[in-house]
Amino acid sequence: MLALMAGALLAISMVGCGGGKPPEALTEEELPGALQEAFSGADANIKSLVDGGVAAFQAQDYLKAVGQFNQVAQNQNLTERQRGVVSRAIIAANDYIQMQGTQGDPRATQFLKYQGANK
Repeated sequence: MLALMAGALLAISMVGCGGGKPPEALTEEELPGALQEAFSGADANIKSLVDGGVAAFQAQDYLKAVGQFNQVAQNQNLTERQRGVVSRAIIAANDYIQMQGTQGDPRATQFLKYQGANK
């Protein structure tokens, strides 16, 4: 769980790089198609992580989704478009984690406490 949290923080910090307006979260409806389209030609390992992240997101396991998306975001060979789409997916998953935390989900609450302490 700690590695997942640390990885998510790294991905979130990567989202802010590059200056300008920060990216907006993908909507729940946009997320699967946007990721599958952006990574359709990716190598099998990356595609597997994307597919796993999408499945976790759709199953409302946002902590797992953000972990999967973070692993994708750490890949140095992503195109600018791929990096942008996965960043927006991370933001979406984090939005849902925050919502779960406010609703008392213990895993989300723990993640948010860790995230807040490491900003």
